[in-house]
Amino acid sequence: MEWTIKEENELKEKYFSCVNLRELEIHLNRSVRSIKQKAARLGLSRGRAPINKPKNKKHRNIIDKKYYENNKKRI
Repeated sequence: MEWTIKEENELKEKYFSCVNLRELEIHLNRSVRSIKQKAARLGLSRGRAPINKPKNKKHRNIIDKKYYENNKKRI
């Protein structure tokens, strides 16, 4: 099924906002997969959630130690 220009414009407007993809799915009557693929073809990106990874192993050890100290009664 072809995308109309109206649907593409709505996708461009709403894809960047905080609109849930499930809401777009219902509004556009398209699957989430279809919406993501079309957005990729149009060059749209929602960005990614930041990953809270430590920078190095030493930093990870410090975090683990703090976690253990704070939660050793539960562990």
